[in-house]
Amino acid sequence: MTSGMGERSFGELPGMRVSRLTVAEQFMVGACRCWDAFQLHPDPMLAWRELAPVFAYMNVSAALCAFGQTFDVLRRHRLRALIFQEGDCARLCTDEARLLYGVASLQRGQVRPAVRALTGALTRAGIHAVLPPLARIAAILDVRGHRLPSWRDVPG
Repeated sequence: MTSGMGERSFGELPGMRVSRLTVAEQFMVGACRCWDAFQLHPDPMLAWRELAPVFAYMNVSAALCAFGQTFDVLRRHRLRALIFQEGDCARLCTDEARLLYGVASLQRGQVRPAVRALTGALTRAGIHAVLPPLARIAAILDVRGHRLPSWRDVPG
């Protein structure tokens, strides 16, 4: 596994552990896992209340709304169910890696790779709808010094 800001590869995914990811990547994965799990709760504000302190700790509170929009789009425009691991799972799964790939690409101003990462998981309208909130997340993380490592070889 590459360390620090090294390039990530989907070929390394089977052995990729969350503990070996950068802090920014761990934040993204943890926030996605929690937001996904909280969607099943009858209280629609649970994710907002529970995750707000984590976003504040990372100094990215402005990204909280964009996460809400992202998961709304992921739920409404999916072609298939996106898979997120349990919060304490040590492994990174493919859909989590695809979102990291997409946000990392958007941090570099590369829209096509972000679209490619989400193709097959979301409808065409869903991909267009999710790009603005993902770009906002990418920009806020980047401005706060949380740049994600780039990815190569996204599966088709």
